[in-house]
Amino acid sequence: MLWAQLSFQYTGVVPSLRRRLRSALFIFALAAPLTVVLFTLFPRIQGPLWGLPKDANAGRSGLSDSMTPGNIANLALSNGVAFRVKFIDPMPPPSKLYWRAIVLNHFDGRTWTRHAPASNDAPALVQAHSLVRYQLTQEPASRPWLFALDMPNSIPRIADRRVVLTSDMQLTAQEPVDERVRYELTSALDYTLQADASPAVLNDNLLLPISYNPATLRFAAAVHSRFATDDARIRAVLDFFGNRNNHFVYSLQPALLGRNSVDEFLFQTRSGFCEHYAGAFVVLMRAMGIPARVVTGYQGGERNPVDGFLIVRQSDAHAWAEVWLPTRGWIRVDPTAMVSPDRIQRDVATTAENEPILGGLITMNTGRNSLLAALRYRWDAVNNGWNQWVLNYTPQRQKSLLHSLGLDNIAAQTLFLLAAVASALIFAFGLVMLIGRRNVDPIELAYSQLCKRLARRGLSRLPFEGPRTYRARLSSAAALPAETRTAAERFLTLLEEARYAALDAAARTKLLFELKKLLNRIR
Repeated sequence: MLWAQLSFQYTGVVPSLRRRLRSALFIFALAAPLTVVLFTLFPRIQGPLWGLPKDANAGRSGLSDSMTPGNIANLALSNGVAFRVKFIDPMPPPSKLYWRAIVLNHFDGRTWTRHAPASNDAPALVQAHSLVRYQLTQEPASRPWLFALDMPNSIPRIADRRVVLTSDMQLTAQEPVDERVRYELTSALDYTLQADASPAVLNDNLLLPISYNPATLRFAAAVHSRFATDDARIRAVLDFFGNRNNHFVYSLQPALLGRNSVDEFLFQTRSGFCEHYAGAFVVLMRAMGIPARVVTGYQGGERNPVDGFLIVRQSDAHAWAEVWLPTRGWIRVDPTAMVSPDRIQRDVATTAENEPILGGLITMNTGRNSLLAALRYRWDAVNNGWNQWVLNYTPQRQKSLLHSLGLDNIAAQTLFLLAAVASALIFAFGLVMLIGRRNVDPIELAYSQLCKRLARRGLSRLPFEGPRTYRARLSSAAALPAETRTAAERFLTLLEEARYAALDAAARTKLLFELKKLLNRIR
């Protein structure tokens, strides 16, 4: 870009490509040391690296705080990165990668939303096993929630943000996450959660809207009467989804649903995305008297073999269910796995091996082992490295660096003073260059252009020739057409007048205009 900007500055003879590139590299080499020093030592300012403040939160997409059939399916079409994970302990298998975000416990017949839980005190995990430590880098989404693997066993620390762990184990920041944040967490993959839940909490997760989905309620009553235990009833509903004879289909483009959306999905269309299955399952559980709720987040991820980070994209958005059973507490149940087990077991984002590109003109191998995938992984690793080590150079990391260099006592005012002095020096240096710049007489510039044009015709002005001698030689040059020779002789005559006659400003301007007209005739 710098080379291109330099190239645009020339209006006459343009230097060679090598010379322009050398100039750009020279300017970059002059600026780089000062940039590194200012970036490292200058007081860090929180906020976006560029852009207006009101733009910092614009254009973000991600999970919503409500779930209506179709909104998560829209996310599945987005390839944007939601967050990246670096595991400190060995990474769990793909079927264990459930990234918890939002717990939805209220259903109005169409939309699942979140109501404040009856208790705000986060319960302690009982018999927490298979603890996994990891570091999560979350992209800006202008939402307050944070992500955690399965069940968080600790509250992360984020600079300038207060993080709360709610009673339904949802991590929430005090303010929306409008910039990239990085935090460390420990999660439990095997646990017992809230086995002694209060009746108020359980009642909140049993409510259903009145006069909605009558066929679903009749089906739930039949299952409840047929099976004696809650475990058997849960298994019966999962078998209902997984039975091939029932023709349930996992689809990103399901049919539109009406008022009784669960009835239409279970007994008519039978085509849906994860939110259809999770929502219908929870409604069936509540209709049978089993406390249940919907959890939305992400499932799976794609491991970058270059830097080892797990990339979780918006296309990994997912919804599942949690049911409460006596002595066992809340347990996760994913009905989508019964219909599309590949969605849960996959270890990479589903990408076709041969994918049309360039508007379908050609087909190219884009599988995990293809050359295009290798280039994509390397480019993503470079971007992630930039995010990890440059954009996340926070005030806290700067203080740690200054402490390691023994510069703890450098006050911000001192650094601002140094910046002011540097700016003054740059201004003074530029002023000296402008003052020392030689002003070129436009008449002499026109004379130089005339000599260059005639030199291209083999009639170069000799070093000792003045305008009059040069004119005399041109008058006998047979190589020049008569019109060009006449224009050149007239030009050199006016040039003598401009040099030696005492002309005022108006006369010089008129003469310069005449010289340019003559110059245009000499091609």
